[in-house]
Amino acid sequence: MPRMENVELKDFTTGTWNVRTLYKPGNLTTAILELERYRLDIIAIQEVRWTGEGSLKTGNWTVFHSCGDEHQGGVGFIVNDKILHRVKKFKAVNDRICHMELECRWFNVILINGYAPTEDKEDEIKDIFYVNLENECDRIPTNKVKILLGDFNAKIGQEVEYRPTIGKESLHRTSNDNGTRLVNFATIRNMIISSTTFPHKDIHKETWVSPSGQIKKPNRPCCSGQTFQEMRHGCPEHER
Repeated sequence: MPRMENVELKDFTTGTWNVRTLYKPGNLTTAILELERYRLDIIAIQEVRWTGEGSLKTGNWTVFHSCGDEHQGGVGFIVNDKILHRVKKFKAVNDRICHMELECRWFNVILINGYAPTEDKEDEIKDIFYVNLENECDRIPTNKVKILLGDFNAKIGQEVEYRPTIGKESLHRTSNDNGTRLVNFATIRNMIISSTTFPHKDIHKETWVSPSGQIKKPNRPCCSGQTFQEMRHGCPEHER
């Protein structure tokens, strides 16, 4: 692989994916093939189901993981070699939260990966998750751009009172409890749930459909600070 230490990171493609498990033989290979098919540079993953924390090199990719003592939950990032040299730091917080710092051309970006408890979990469990998430966000210096990715098991509605934190393009009309928690978290930190601001057909907003076809889950929420939105729009198109 050619040396890339002096190459500036001007743009990169990212996303978030609940992989269900990477503990099953062959699942990591399948995940890598999907990333290559979609030409992604870095992706936040949930339900890794490994144990411990660390990194694993596989081909042109590196998996950073933050997991518990059992094969449950777990979060992480899969990073392509072409931007690996721009990864300045990876912090494994617990089996639901981790974050990574990227050195970019205009500013450093912190990608925060969260995996929230499901809607049916007790309020105490949800509260613990958001307290931990708040503590980690508050520890990050304000001069670094924060982008929140992950699986928050949330239905974001179209409530007018939640604007401008949310847009008009959510799949659902009404937020569930997890959705309200995420909106409140973003509002306090002057963030925008940007995945609700882009117009798409409803079928393209659905990332999971139950076997009966009655339950549909929307795109995973992505939150970014309003300062980042302003800086992004101030950059030339080819440098975003």
